[in-house]
Amino acid sequence: MQSPQQARTLANALGVDGLIVGTVTAWDPYDPPRIGLKLALYARDGNPEPSLDPMRLQTAYTDFQPGGRSQYDSKPVALVSLFLDGANHEVLMNLQRYASGRHNPETALGWRGILANMDLYTEYAAWCAVSRLLEQETLRIGQPKQAAAQQQEPR
Repeated sequence: MQSPQQARTLANALGVDGLIVGTVTAWDPYDPPRIGLKLALYARDGNPEPSLDPMRLQTAYTDFQPGGRSQYDSKPVALVSLFLDGANHEVLMNLQRYASGRHNPETALGWRGILANMDLYTEYAAWCAVSRLLEQETLRIGQPKQAAAQQQEPR
């Protein structure tokens, strides 16, 4: 993908609601392993945000052209960027929780075997990035429903 518009064009051609574009931003397979990932979700054209947002008009530093695409239309609807350092204690605690039920407990390394195998550590990193992207998208999609529900509640 060379541009956000290419991602949207591909999503339209495939007939999908959105397209996730991933990038590896850092890679160090030596002990302790380190990996950086970036995921961006691009929605298909016409999906699901309104084309005219009054708040965008108020804060825009240039004029908005009706009928045309604004500078904001090329941005992804969800974006995750993370760097997982195998020496970081928080990463190690999360990795230990992730490894529960996913590793062979009879091996000498136990859950730390994931740190010794870059393929397994990469799977963990992908799991983290996709989980964060799903959380972000769940919050984004749920916001209009939550606002509508609050307006309908009797006071």
